[in-house]
Order: sequence, then structure tokens, then C-alpha cells
Amino acid sequence: MNPVIIRGASREEILAAPPVLLGFHPRESVVLLLLDAGVVACCIRVDLDWFAHDFFPVASQLERAASQVPEAAIVLIGYGADEDGVRLAMDELLTVVGHGRRTDEFLLRDGSFLCLCGDCEEAPFQFENTGLAAQAVYEGIRIEPDRDTAVAPVLLHHPVCDEEALRALEEAAALPERRAMRLTRELAERPGPLTAHEALILGTLLGDEERQSALAQRLLGRSVGPEIGDRIWEHLAQARAVVPDHLVGDVLGLLALGSWTTGRGAAHSCCLEQLALIDPWNPFGLFAAQVHREATSPRTFRAGRRPR
Repeated sequence: MNPVIIRGASREEILAAPPVLLGFHPRESVVLLLLDAGVVACCIRVDLDWFAHDFFPVASQLERAASQVPEAAIVLIGYGADEDGVRLAMDELLTVVGHGRRTDEFLLRDGSFLCLCGDCEEAPFQFENTGLAAQAVYEGIRIEPDRDTAVAPVLLHHPVCDEEALRALEEAAALPERRAMRLTRELAERPGPLTAHEALILGTLLGDEERQSALAQRLLGRSVGPEIGDRIWEHLAQARAVVPDHLVGDVLGLLALGSWTTGRGAAHSCCLEQLALIDPWNPFGLFAAQVHREATSPRTFRAGRRPR
């Protein structure tokens, strides 16, 4: 999903913002939006029971995100049939970011929404009928039905047999370094999907630290637009699916970075969860984890403000 600037001109537009920004329709969740002069400056989703399992890391991230836009108003949108559970999750969020900045709280159910800050009656709401839904279709933003579907591409792993992996390693090793560097970028940025063999070669080439660094710099560079960023992400996901186990961490580190730069928040978190188990010291995973903790946006990073 590409980052999108959204202006909250109406309640319906605000309610339509999370799927567009997250890339999926939240379920059993609370979404916090920071609205700065009508523009969504930040969007964070948590599970309804977030405070029971992840209070301190989530609270730290929320505090940092809110501090980056101190004038922004807070809107909370809850998803779930249990109104009491939604309200409790919202109250816990507000204890962290402050009740004084809250402007609205909504409970979104199938086909309707309820404003929790006043006496308004429940009103109909269909995401598909909003202007933001039309904008997403026009801009080619894919919105998945739920988080599980959104993170599926970074979880797929059907490694090739040992013989095929060895042939790919020999093929990559036979390339002069300059040619190997060019081929890495060519495969990463090629339009359209890669073949399984091309994805394997890409993943194998990324077993080299210099090629990893070159692709990471490409992802972080100001000259890479959304189209190229999406291509790189998609091809890294293809490589992650086929590389042998010992190369998964190398690809996942870059995939975590690419998920961040292309606005795929759920995939970013999922990559970090996997790296914590299989390659906790991966340098690009550590960087991706840092910007996640600091709630640093790619736009802020590219403007020269680095995570602390």
C-alpha cells in the first residue's frame, strides 16, 4: 500500500481512512488517527486487548508518535461487536496520549457507525461508497479484507530443493561483482512478477552484504517513487518464499525495510516478529525495529530527521 495524504472533511471520510492507510480492514481493533489541520499525520492500529499483552512497547510508540505532531487532534475508531471491550481499549489508549487531545470516538460495525462522544444515533456506513474508496481504486491501492491476508505474502515459504539452491548459488558466484550488483537491482526493480528461478537468484544475490546495502539505500533514497518501491517489495516477497532457510533472514531484513518505506504497516510488524525469532541481529531488521519504536515515517526520515 502506498502512503496517502487524506483530508478528513467528514465523518465518513475519517472512518474510511484506516483501510486505505493500513491496507486492510481492521477487525477487533482500535485505530488511532492523529489529525493535523485535517490531514491524517499518523495511523496506528492495536488489538482490543493490547494493554494486557504489549502495554509498554505500544505505549512508548504511541507517546513518540503523538509527540511528533503535538498540535494534532486524536480520533479513535473501534471495531468489534463488544462495545464495552472497545471502550476499555480506547480508555487505555487515552491514558497514554491524553484525553485532552481527543476530538471524536467512533464504534464501527458492519454497515453502521456510532459516535461514542455524544448522543448521536447509529448511522449507516459503507466503505465502498466513500470518496476515499474510489480514490484507492483509482490509485491502485489494494485493500485486503483483514490483517491475516495483508501479511500473508511475507509469511510464505516454500524453499527450493537443495540441488536447485546449490545451482543458484553457483550461478550467482560465477558472476563478476559489478554484474552481480547490476543484476540484483535489475531483478528487484523489473516490472511484473519474477519467475521462481529469478526470485531464487535475487534472494541468493542478497546473501552478500554489499548488495543488501545497495538495495537498502535504494529503498531509502528520495528518488524511488511508489511504483518502484512496490516492485522491490513484491520481488523481495517472492524471494522470501523460495530461498533456503539460511537466506530467509537476509531477505526478511530488507522486506521489513521495504514494508516500512512503502507504507505496509502490518507486513512491517510481521517481518519484525519473524526476525526476532530467526535473525534478531539482522542490521536492516534492527533499523526497521528502531523506526517502528520511534514511530518515524519514511517521509520524516528522508527529510533528514533520524530516529533517536
